[in-house]
Amino acid sequence: MSTRSLSNLCAVIFLVLGALALSMRHHSREALRVAETTSQWRLTYYYDLQIAEDAPAKSTVDIGLPQETPNVKIQGEPEDQVPHQLHYRWLDPYDITGTQVLQVEANTSGQHSLTIEYELAFDPDANGLTRWADKQRLTAKQREWFLRDDRLLPKSNDSVTQVLNRLPRDEESTESLRLQMLYDFCRRDLQAPEPSESLGADEVPNVLSTKKATPLGRARTFVTLCRAEGIPARLVVGFELRQDSDIRSPQVWTEVYMDGRWLPFDPTNGFARRMPDTYFPVRFGGEEGKVWYVPLSSAMAVPTDRYSIERLEPPASLLAKEKKHPRQILDLTRLPLEMHQAMSLILLLPFGALITAVFRNIVGLKTFGTFAPALLAMSFIYADWGTGIVILAVVMTAGFTSRRWLERLRLLMVPRLSIVLTTIILCIMFGVSLLDYMNLTPSAQAVLLPMVILTTLTERYYVTSEEDGHAFAVKLSLGTLIVSAMCYAVLSWDAVGEWILAYPEAHLITIAVLMYIGRYTGYRLSELIRFRDFVKNEEG
Repeated sequence: MSTRSLSNLCAVIFLVLGALALSMRHHSREALRVAETTSQWRLTYYYDLQIAEDAPAKSTVDIGLPQETPNVKIQGEPEDQVPHQLHYRWLDPYDITGTQVLQVEANTSGQHSLTIEYELAFDPDANGLTRWADKQRLTAKQREWFLRDDRLLPKSNDSVTQVLNRLPRDEESTESLRLQMLYDFCRRDLQAPEPSESLGADEVPNVLSTKKATPLGRARTFVTLCRAEGIPARLVVGFELRQDSDIRSPQVWTEVYMDGRWLPFDPTNGFARRMPDTYFPVRFGGEEGKVWYVPLSSAMAVPTDRYSIERLEPPASLLAKEKKHPRQILDLTRLPLEMHQAMSLILLLPFGALITAVFRNIVGLKTFGTFAPALLAMSFIYADWGTGIVILAVVMTAGFTSRRWLERLRLLMVPRLSIVLTTIILCIMFGVSLLDYMNLTPSAQAVLLPMVILTTLTERYYVTSEEDGHAFAVKLSLGTLIVSAMCYAVLSWDAVGEWILAYPEAHLITIAVLMYIGRYTGYRLSELIRFRDFVKNEEG
């Protein structure tokens, strides 16, 4: 096998290993993130169904099921405890409302108990705006359905008309403004009833006449007013993820269709255009404010319902993550926090070397060695721009001045460079003292590392000027500064440093790329410019 084939094979191996390692690392980190941020919950439905012995018709009940949101996900299949006397089937979706329904049918009379369990996962880091931001197109039948005049939502009632007559109708009035005024009316003008006044406080005509409304009454009134204004609206029945062992009544809010989106409104709790991430729906269009619905053709009596929500224990992997295991050696993020910046910078140095290799082997720009540009960029990262420029100016001024003076003494190169180094150090130290006198003392880290790196580069410059001439040393200096600027753009990027600390195996891919660059034998870009006249003559 030739050396080129061998190097290509090694590069491919490193690429594959890097990709696999990154994939495994991402999978493990994502699993840990989900375990740390996601909470597990159990939602349980309890139903008691009563069927009369002389029931003449089929007895069914439609039960709304939990629906996923960006923050709330359903885990696995639901667990049900359905007695053999009951039959059920899934309806997905249910008619035109979009509700997912479990339809239960009883073939025998008597009382039947039904239990359904759902396990849910709540992720607070998910984008909760996604569900409300997605545009949906309403069909003509759906628009008619969500604008209809209903017994529980009587939009043609005189009290509804009186409220709408108070809305502005001038040119400056917009649909959004009128919607906001209707929401403010249901939110502020309607009051919670006393226990003795709760009778009829969920019926829209009574609510508008007494200004007393239950949460269901507020929601019904808002939907009725929106429909009377010509805005499609619907009630939504759902739950909130909170520790509650026994729930008698689910949450009720509303959704209004505007600009191609269903926007949520809750006039009871004051939520507008967005619900909290812990809320999730189970039924759309539930005017009764119930999770279940008994069709008019059914002989089933009104079921007795109860619900519970409880938080489950975190996964065992999360509880045992602090136990020592050899694989933790590969996780650099577990190191003390004060080490992260230094570790990130060290891991970024190969990227600096990669940038230098690209400029030297492909672009054709010469520098002082391979790591000099990255080290120079690092010196400006540890020091702020002001301190870095001051140190650079001091080093260059002291170096050039002392070198010009020492040329007259005709000293040997090593002692002469040592004197230059000593002069630079003395100038920097007294400069630090001057900054302290002016109450501008920089940190030791911001001075020592740039000084050491810049002093080393100064030595490289003078050695090169002695051996190859001053013009060549200046050319290398300019190339080093240009590549250092590119390295600084990468090394100073905090997101890149955090990422490479979490995924250090990415440098397997860096090695593969460097192998490909190491086998590059084509023209450098600078050579194409340098020999462009020669190429034109050959083509002619």
